[in-house]
Amino acid sequence: MIAGPPAAGEPEDALERAMLHLERFAFTGLMERFDESVLLLARRFGWRNVFYARVNTNRRRPTYADTPARLRAAIEERSADDMALYRFAAERFEAMRAAAPIPPYVLRGYAAVNQLLTFGASLRRQGELLSQRLRHAPARTRD
Repeated sequence: MIAGPPAAGEPEDALERAMLHLERFAFTGLMERFDESVLLLARRFGWRNVFYARVNTNRRRPTYADTPARLRAAIEERSADDMALYRFAAERFEAMRAAAPIPPYVLRGYAAVNQLLTFGASLRRQGELLSQRLRHAPARTRD
């Protein structure tokens, strides 16, 4: 990240250099458009079976709305260059998406399969935890 004023030894043109570096990448994806990003990336490189299961996610992460306005303002002020770089990346993503759109029904189907895989991974993890507890539980004897 390039947040805040330039650090000692950091070039003044860090944002422009970051944008130039980003232009050299074959693909730009966005976390908040993860499924669409993965499908576009797979199409671009000819990859198949790019399904996934979400694991180790933070379900208690505070939302943007939960963050106090004063804190958000301070973050935005100190991250102006990062936000500009993000907007640049988002424009690149939109251009790639417009050039090769993913039909909505494909995106919905992809998301549904990944939700099932995530549910399966969660069940598998719960089974592993239960198995560990049973292995370490004291043996019961009949009286």
